[in-house]
Order: sequence, then C-alpha cells, then structure tokens
Amino acid sequence: MRRISRPLEPFEERIVKKFPGLMPGSIFRLARIGRLSSHSTIYGELHRWRKLQNALDTEAEELALLKLDARKRRRLMQRALHDFYLDMYGGDEGDFKRNYLTLRDAVRDVEEMYGMLIGYLPCELLVDGITIDLHDRLRRPDEVRTEYDPIRLIMLARTGGPRKSPWVRHCARIKLYLAQLFYEYRNEGFAPEDMAKETAQVQRKIIDRLFARGSHKRVRVVADLDPTHSYECVDYRITDDLSQGFEMRDDRYVMEAERFEIRGGKRNIEVLFSTRPKEFVALKGIVKGIRLPQLANIGDRVAARFVFKDRSDLDDAVERIRDVIASRPGCVSNQDSTLEFQNGSLDPDNPSSSPNFKAMKYNLQYIGIVAELQFMSVKGQVDARCRRDDANDGCYKLRQYCQSILPISFPPQLTGIPWPTQFRKESDRTVPTEHADIYEQLAQYKLGNGKAA
Repeated sequence: MRRISRPLEPFEERIVKKFPGLMPGSIFRLARIGRLSSHSTIYGELHRWRKLQNALDTEAEELALLKLDARKRRRLMQRALHDFYLDMYGGDEGDFKRNYLTLRDAVRDVEEMYGMLIGYLPCELLVDGITIDLHDRLRRPDEVRTEYDPIRLIMLARTGGPRKSPWVRHCARIKLYLAQLFYEYRNEGFAPEDMAKETAQVQRKIIDRLFARGSHKRVRVVADLDPTHSYECVDYRITDDLSQGFEMRDDRYVMEAERFEIRGGKRNIEVLFSTRPKEFVALKGIVKGIRLPQLANIGDRVAARFVFKDRSDLDDAVERIRDVIASRPGCVSNQDSTLEFQNGSLDPDNPSSSPNFKAMKYNLQYIGIVAELQFMSVKGQVDARCRRDDANDGCYKLRQYCQSILPISFPPQLTGIPWPTQFRKESDRTVPTEHADIYEQLAQYKLGNGKAA
C-alpha cells in the first residue's frame, strides 16, 4: 500500500468500517484514499457509485431514443434507480411503488434528522477568535435541502449543481446515503410514525393495568441546584398548583410532568411517568456502529420512564411492575444499572456511557412490542438535565454526535468548524483532547437549552 499525506482520522476509521458511504470530504479526497488498495472498502464504495451512475446514464441514453414524454422518462429512470440502488433487481410494479414511497419517506426522515441536529447547536460560535453564524455556516444548499427526488440528488452529487459547488456535491451525496440507511431501518420496522403508534399503545396499556384510576395529575417539579458542585440537584419539591409561577434562575430547574399512582400493596406509589418513541433509530445505528444484519441489535422502539421520589418507592414499584406488566417468563432482557447495588454504566457496550447517569433499565417485550423501561429518582432525572458533568444525558448525546454525525455531515474541510472528535476521562467529566473551547460552547448551549425545557 502507498502512503498518503492525509490518512484517516480516528473517528473516520471508526465510521468508514461500517458506513463507507458516509466518508466525509470531497470526492477527490475519497479517490485519493481509495487508491490505498483496490481491495479497500473506500475503493469499493467508489466503484459502486460509478456502476450506479453508469447504469443510470445507459438508461437515460436508451430512453432518449424512445422519445418519451418527460414524466414517463422520469418514472422509468426512477425504476432503474430502485432496481439498482435498493437491491430489488427486477422487482414487479407493486414492489417498485411500495419501495418508491418508502424511499421518499426516508428522504423526509433525513431532513427531520438535520432539523434535530441544528437544534442541538447554538446560533453563534466563536472559532479562532471570530464569531460566526453557525446555523448559516452549516445551512445546507436549498437545492439539496428541498430536493426529494433521488435522481436529481444523484445529479447534484455528481455535478455540484450550476455552481459546481463541492458543498452541494457533499450534501447531496450524504443525503442520498442517509436516505438509503433510513430506508433500510424503515423496512426493519423502525418507521417513526409506526413507532409513535406503538408508543401510544404501550402507554395506554400501562396506564390501564398499572395505575390507580383517577390518579393522573399534571405537576411541576421545582429543583434547587448547587452551582459549587456541578449544579447537582440538592433539593426539590413537587406541586400540582400550576398557577404558581417560579422564577427561572441559574440555580433552579423547573419542569412539568405527568404524575400517577401505582396501585396495589399497602399503599399506592407516586410516580412520574412518560413514554416516547425512539427518535432517529438510524442515527443511533451510526453512533453505535450498528449496520446490516446487526440492525437486530436495536430492538427497542419505545422508551418508558418511571421516576420516583425516593429509593424505597423505586424498589417497591419494580416489584409491582414485575408482577403486572412483566410477569411472563422470558419477556425481559438486557438489564443494566448504575444504582448503588450494581457498578458500571447503563450501557456497558457503549464507551460513551457513564456510571454517573443514575438509573436502572431493561428491555421488555410487551403486547408484541419491545420497550425499554427506565427507573430513576427525581434527583437523577434533574441531574441528567442539569449537571455539568457526565451525569448529563444531553452532553452524552452531544459527545456522540461530535464523534460521528456532525463531522460527517459538516466536515471541517468544507465548513471550517473544528469539531472535537476525541475525548478522555478526567475526574467526573469526559473532556475533548482538542478543540476544548468549541466543545465547551456547544455543551454550555445544550445545558442552557435543557434547563429551559
């Protein structure tokens, strides 16, 4: 193998092993890296793209000779793309129509994912002493952002549009690859709209079977934070008087929640209960390196969280939940905990997971749906939103995105944003090994955003 002047960064090596089409940078850099070996993954990925483009070019030339109207030509080109790109190879018209709609929905999923990512980032960022408009700098070209036709996206990825822009080429190529990835996850049952319906099913069933009738109340949690100790939650109170206002301060966190009572035993147990569908499961696959047959590793579509005032309530509730909604043998798996009776992180297979995030969880197969059940204290939930160390769940996700999707979607060589991609443990915090000033700005924005939620 020949050596090149710009080898892959560590995060690039990690990503490219599972997702070679997400390799960041210009097509020229891809080609230069691809010349390392004719057997390399990158070389093969370039070869596959060329085969796809040649197949579409051949189809376009043949259709031009038939003198069909533009709409018919477009439809036949889309059919050729689906036969090649989505691994159908001669599927019937019904297959094409179904897969065409699925891919269109997958492209929409990609746009929604980008909207979520931008919401994670501040509007302004100080880079090398210069304040830049970050949202404007990372704004993807309108011709890519508003395009839902894969044929046109492929043309933009090849030409860069009328301006022959490397940024247009990059954004179109990444959008195409992400759309294919989201398409695969949709076919595996991870369509967002389906998971939302499943979440509503699980929520209704748990409320009907577990909670005392008439016990539901909307409440407000007001927590006091200690600025001298990473803004740890030191005290809190729960009130159902929502008319009472509370001034938002740096040392106070306010959130609203749904309170229920778990029935059974000598007394009912108060719990703050919530459910949500897992968001952008394909993005989780990128972060955790889950690809192709390993899609099965992401089994849970629904997250249900039970939050208790104290540890005794949590212990009693776990027993009742086991008796009521987790009573069938063989219906649970993957139990992990960071509570005091078990050491380690909540996700032992994930190096970014921290033991400072205090909770217990397991997966439950319930009414034919796999859900992740989480158990934690009110203090633990407040710390997950507010603490400025590894207990903070938002900063945990931010670190994951800095090591994966952000430098891929917005590569430094095209945007000028030096994303922190490598981290090390330092006391109770995971800190970047470089570009610490950038990460601190991103983290402070996320912390402020979380506390205001």
